[in-house]
Amino acid sequence: NTIRDVISMGLKMKMTDDFSLSLVKLAAKILHFENDTLGPLLWNKRSLSISAVARERNGTSMKKKQKANVLALLPNAEQLHDMYGESPSSATAMALLYHIGSGDDSSFDRILDLLSDIICDIHVQGSTNPVQKALNIAGWIEAMRQLNFVASKENIEGKDVYEKILSLSDLADSPDNYMMAMASFAFVVQPDIPQLMEHVYGKVVNLLQSDSFANKDDGYACMGLIGASFCNSVPLDSVDDVLNELESSLSKQASRYFSGALYAMGMIVQTLANTCTAQNSAHMLPRIRRVLSFLVLELSNCLEVQVSAIVGLAICVRTGKVTTDLVESCKGLRMEDMTVRDSAKHRCRSVCLCLSLAIPCFYNIHPDLLEGIYHIL
Repeated sequence: NTIRDVISMGLKMKMTDDFSLSLVKLAAKILHFENDTLGPLLWNKRSLSISAVARERNGTSMKKKQKANVLALLPNAEQLHDMYGESPSSATAMALLYHIGSGDDSSFDRILDLLSDIICDIHVQGSTNPVQKALNIAGWIEAMRQLNFVASKENIEGKDVYEKILSLSDLADSPDNYMMAMASFAFVVQPDIPQLMEHVYGKVVNLLQSDSFANKDDGYACMGLIGASFCNSVPLDSVDDVLNELESSLSKQASRYFSGALYAMGMIVQTLANTCTAQNSAHMLPRIRRVLSFLVLELSNCLEVQVSAIVGLAICVRTGKVTTDLVESCKGLRMEDMTVRDSAKHRCRSVCLCLSLAIPCFYNIHPDLLEGIYHIL
């Protein structure tokens, strides 16, 4: 609640002051961090009653003790390696992705050997859990980042690393995991090897067209990673091609979850915002507005009744023009105004998780848009 109060105060300050600008940027980053840490629990805070808050405060000391005990029980990197060796599974394999390069004896060949096993042990293709999908994508990105770091230390060129990753395709029953590895590597090394991004993108498109992915959503997640890689290339025609494909797939599959495709949209807009400067804003901002407005409308489509404030926010994001009553209309929304359809609950979770990546990007367009999405969520 304290962080929320800081954010609200910061957003209401006059934007003519440089300190206010810095505070709003800091508030956006805090909100982004808290959402990444707590996930759905962050937004559940709104429904806590005063008595519930009081009960929470009374039990603070006990919770701190419990938290310390939980942290002490979490496995370290060495233990994760042992757990995976003793009981390889999707859970232990995904956890190891985040620590695959740990240890003083870590080498390129050792990491590659581990990846050859992991690529056969992760089975999340049938999962509809958006958090699991997000952890899988983030895990592959981190694993490729560690692999690239070790490769650079051993003077192994990027194209040779790519060839080694490509060779893992012979071990997998389906292309989902090894393509996720390839797309993640392209995302990590961009824009150092532009031809690599084009090659991976072509493979993803071909595999999607031939229905070769065990789960088509994984294919769209790979496409989104490549789309994020293209964000450093001007002109941004390739980014537009990826966005067209993702939006089309999500619109056609309105009753499906497609959490990977949605998460990919969040990664693209986050990368666009991170690379947006005064020099390239004319190219970046229209695409940032496009993705954010699409995501806000996705959220609106998950509700039982269309909410004018949310639709109005989407229009303001798309046009980049803020109406005078936008913040107040979003601020006046109640929880009962936003009932999620039973058939759209999984999709709504995916949209909210995607927005956790995209929330700070609203500030790139206008501070009022950031405050508006804050009140809605």
